[in-house]
Amino acid sequence: MTHFILVLVISPAEANYHGVCHLIIDMLAPIGPVLLVDDDQHFYQAVLCEVAPHHQLVVLTNVQAAITYLEQAPVAPFLIICASNLRSMTGLPLRAHIDTDRSLRKLAIPFVYITHPVYEQPVEKAYELTTQGLLEKQPDVASTRQQLQSVIAYWSACFRPNRFSGEG
Repeated sequence: MTHFILVLVISPAEANYHGVCHLIIDMLAPIGPVLLVDDDQHFYQAVLCEVAPHHQLVVLTNVQAAITYLEQAPVAPFLIICASNLRSMTGLPLRAHIDTDRSLRKLAIPFVYITHPVYEQPVEKAYELTTQGLLEKQPDVASTRQQLQSVIAYWSACFRPNRFSGEG
């Protein structure tokens, strides 16, 4: 196992606590892209680039493309955000595929649905799978930014099996 010690020397005149905190968070953030699966992704794409600048953003518009990507990706995604209502189908088959594929399931990729409006039956179906969250799409950029910042911050702080690299 490799350990790193981070030492920052900042003169009081140049101290920018907020900037230093963001630098440290960016340096310690788990690697891997954010995978957005949504057929109306432009709104989320811009906000995700803003709130998760240290993660590549991979945008796909359907479940089959997402499955293909996951099976061929050289690095496991940091997070999957999937619309529950896609034009061609719901996002449920993607989560079901991950649950049944042993190698994908072992990666423990956080999976969060986004949807609007929220109905009881789809929520129940989503949580029958190993879903980590279902969020209602927000009506404006500011609310969406706050919602996604919370999601990114939460999963950046969590430890999962895919945060370790071959340690026994």
